[in-house]
Amino acid sequence: MAKGPSGRIVIEVDPDLKQRLHARLALQGSTLKDWFVECARDFVGDFGLEEAANHQSAVEEEG
Repeated sequence: MAKGPSGRIVIEVDPDLKQRLHARLALQGSTLKDWFVECARDFVGDFGLEEAANHQSAVEEEG
């Protein structure tokens, strides 16, 4: 998956899973984007940009 500077995230998932996600979220009055952003924020927590940049630099040095 490309890691560009934009805010866009593109992933491929099974079409059935995509349809089920959209249906379930619609029942809750939500969208896939809203759900993803909430999950992503919960996941990263207080992991800051500085820590992320340091980690990315270390990964690039290894590769």
